[in-house]
Amino acid sequence: MDLAMASDEVDEEAGLGWLDFSASRTGRAARHFERALELSPGDRDAESGLILSRKVDLIARPDISPIPDRDLDPRSAAVIAGWRHAHVDDWEALAALDGELAGIEPGDALFRAAARLRITSLLAAKDPTAAATAQQLAETLVVQSWQPNDALLYARAALASGRPVEAAASLTRISEGLTSNARGRGVAERAWEIAQALPGEPRYEALREHLARRAGLKDQRARPETP
Repeated sequence: MDLAMASDEVDEEAGLGWLDFSASRTGRAARHFERALELSPGDRDAESGLILSRKVDLIARPDISPIPDRDLDPRSAAVIAGWRHAHVDDWEALAALDGELAGIEPGDALFRAAARLRITSLLAAKDPTAAATAQQLAETLVVQSWQPNDALLYARAALASGRPVEAAASLTRISEGLTSNARGRGVAERAWEIAQALPGEPRYEALREHLARRAGLKDQRARPETP
């Protein structure tokens, strides 16, 4: 096959993979990325897409890998290992991967996955300084592309680093964009759970009550415990 034609086909397969992935058609996406890797072994974009598409399988079955370990980019291998460590709450093992995960820069398809793992690891340390670093990482994610799950991470990190006003601002923005379907209610419930750690001031109580309503938890307006 002509090299230019092969390159075009790789780009086409990878492009189709990302389209399917963005539409949550992960099985179809994986097949496109696999085809792209068959045409161009080691293609970073296709490798990242395949890993993201196979995340559930990679976590559930540690014995499998969509790509032979010897052919995996070390950064990709760190993301896969990080998912598995986080899944079983092995925070020490996850923290040991921070160097590789930190080497995945914005613009890389695995950046968001790596940043989320680093944030989770930093929050598990239960240290205000680590939490402040986690908040900075989460801010990078929400500025790059605002997504509710990343905004939830930002709120958790802000609370852990002693910044309740910033946490409440993130939770408020989440509440303003919630849909009324099951997914929206699930996000609202997670936001409500985080909001329980906000101080017992009227403005925060109003936010908790609003989130409770959006989550369908009208009778569960828990207040923070007072000493």
